[in-house]
Amino acid sequence: MVLGDGPGAFSVLLFGGAALRAVESVNRPGDHLAARRLLAAGVRVSPAEAASEGFSLRARSLDRGGGAPPGPSGG
Repeated sequence: MVLGDGPGAFSVLLFGGAALRAVESVNRPGDHLAARRLLAAGVRVSPAEAASEGFSLRARSLDRGGGAPPGPSGG
């Protein structure tokens, strides 16, 4: 599945079964950071959710139950 604004800026989402497994981003640093947060936290993103209109990796990462990730001090 591909998210993006065109050929110069996009993210490719890879799913294993019904779960997001990897994201490759080109010129979309916000997607890259959001994907790292989602994958590290074990947040489940389904292909159907990612395909829904208006889906955003960044918005989903902030809506994972804890808001932004903890800062360098651990919280």
